[in-house]
Amino acid sequence: MRSPAVIVDPFSSGDEWAPAFSLRGVPAVAVISSPGAQAAFTSRGLRPADFAAVHPWSPDLEHRLRPLRPLCVLPGTESGVETADRLAAALTPLHANAPGLSTARRDKGLMQEAVARAGLPVIRTLATEDPARVADWLRETGLEGHALVLKPPASAGTDGVTLVEPGHDWRPAFDALLGRVNRLGEVNDTVVVQEFVSGTEFVVDTVSYAGQHTLCTIARYTKRRINGRMAMYDSVEFVPYDRQGHASLVTYTHGVLDALGVRWGAGHTEIIMTPAGPRLVECGTRLHGGGQPELARLATGSSQVDRLADVFVSGGRRMAGDYQQTRTVLSVFLSARADGVLENTGALAGVDALASHYRTRFPHSDGDAVVHTTDLFSVLGLVVLAHEDRAQVMADYATVRSLERQVRIHALDPAGSTPRD
Repeated sequence: MRSPAVIVDPFSSGDEWAPAFSLRGVPAVAVISSPGAQAAFTSRGLRPADFAAVHPWSPDLEHRLRPLRPLCVLPGTESGVETADRLAAALTPLHANAPGLSTARRDKGLMQEAVARAGLPVIRTLATEDPARVADWLRETGLEGHALVLKPPASAGTDGVTLVEPGHDWRPAFDALLGRVNRLGEVNDTVVVQEFVSGTEFVVDTVSYAGQHTLCTIARYTKRRINGRMAMYDSVEFVPYDRQGHASLVTYTHGVLDALGVRWGAGHTEIIMTPAGPRLVECGTRLHGGGQPELARLATGSSQVDRLADVFVSGGRRMAGDYQQTRTVLSVFLSARADGVLENTGALAGVDALASHYRTRFPHSDGDAVVHTTDLFSVLGLVVLAHEDRAQVMADYATVRSLERQVRIHALDPAGSTPRD
């Protein structure tokens, strides 16, 4: 067998790796980092038929993979980052990110510290398991009484991201997060506490090969607050690259990648453009999740998956340049504002007739019980709009929201059995 690409946790967008390498004549081998990681992804989980072999994690995993002489080791999703780092350092050391910074590439507290050490401005952040330390830090930084953001140190999909309004007590949110098993099946051994900063949030998706970072796409996030959660996605829009207008955003992103020791693979860097300049939210050293590579391809003709498969298979000879966008692509997230039972879901059928409609994922029907949306794992559905005319996309977006409001949720009674108005 030709040297395979080893994919750790090929879930979410990571399910694109194996077909992409296969198209280029390279087989793929899957590694599952933990049962909890696999259980977290149900809509886009493991497809065993795509792989020459599937290996659950075990102490002798490195020994079993070494004879395969892997071409590369890549994470499929966030849960696979640290395992992929360890395997790459052992099996493909010439294609590995800096081993000493692996934990900082997952832990959002250590991540901010690493970026600050590199001299880049960051959001003031503390990661701790000690509430007394939080109280001291808030006094020391002058953040007492200010708006704060609390979140798990190493989860994904906006899991547990909580806004504490100015003057409100941060302790209930802290206690709710500490020690909880997060969406990726890991225990939150600390809580990340940050000052709240405002501005436009972007995600910059990149590929890196031998330390050279190349821009794949820039997308703009729009978020809203639901049920006390601040990071609920309203929409994600791919935006055309403006070399001058995006210069500081891209330069800052490259600095973050360097600070985190990223030399190989995909980067998914979320940044808020504040009045004082760019500030890191977090950086995932893996693909943009949720099937976004397919949508990047729709917007620009290529994606992180395509670019990295090309460059690894060609040994660096096919490193693509910055992207050009040919159409607006907008992902619209549908949310449940309460627990209850769905009614009038047929109203969303009208979405299919929109001029820019590309795809709808809404796996529900009347009578289904749903829980209120708290993160990307619990959204009701997704509508993707794509068109050469942005005005058409935005007009259709307004229609989607109008149709969404026609879907009703009847709240359950306290026993959770019968609907009530």
